[in-house]
Amino acid sequence: MTDLAQFKVQRIRAGSKSIKDYGGIKINITEKKVQVKCDVIACERVWQGNLIDYFDKDFHECRSCRFKGNKNPRGMAGKSAWNKGLTKEDNNSIKMQGERHSGKMKGEKNPWFGVKSNHHPCYGKALRGDQNHFYKDGKCYERVGDRLKPEQKKWARLVKEKGDYTCNACIHKGGRLAAHHLYSYSTHPQLRLDISNGICLCNSCHKSFHEWNGGQVKPCTPEDYVSWLKQYENIKI
Repeated sequence: MTDLAQFKVQRIRAGSKSIKDYGGIKINITEKKVQVKCDVIACERVWQGNLIDYFDKDFHECRSCRFKGNKNPRGMAGKSAWNKGLTKEDNNSIKMQGERHSGKMKGEKNPWFGVKSNHHPCYGKALRGDQNHFYKDGKCYERVGDRLKPEQKKWARLVKEKGDYTCNACIHKGGRLAAHHLYSYSTHPQLRLDISNGICLCNSCHKSFHEWNGGQVKPCTPEDYVSWLKQYENIKI
């Protein structure tokens, strides 16, 4: 009888979840795991391996020994760093890196200076305040903080429950959903926690409506939603 057959007999006889010692090997009977030790000389790594894999192989290597040297699948074993032995006189990239660290490319000397992009403001003149295309009324942090309050989260959950977690536009149930205010959050503060002022939309339809309406910062009404829904149904049909 082979070792694997003997172990199967022992596993059937074992009636409780426990770790047994089988021939000096620690085996978790229920989870079918075995404590494997690397057979490579001078390597003492131990890991939890699959039981079947242990009996199928005569020689066990850990991941480090398996991909070491010429066995590395990326073919990078033994290669030195790309910049080893290079200096700023030999390589332009190293020269520019040294200039950045030395402060010679600060301010107007930096190639990113004055570039309008969505990068961090330190790379150029970012559009701040009323110059930014997302600017609304200067109360961005206040609105974001209010939406994280427990009562606002409860409102969103109740709106989704009322809609049976189904998108009101595409009738798709489940997935990533959003609670949409029929009357805008900013223009109707008295209706922010009114359940009747909310409908359940999937993230895709919610984004599509606001893009059709002119952006996230533009106020909306139930009439706007009905107009978009009619157009959406015609496109869908």
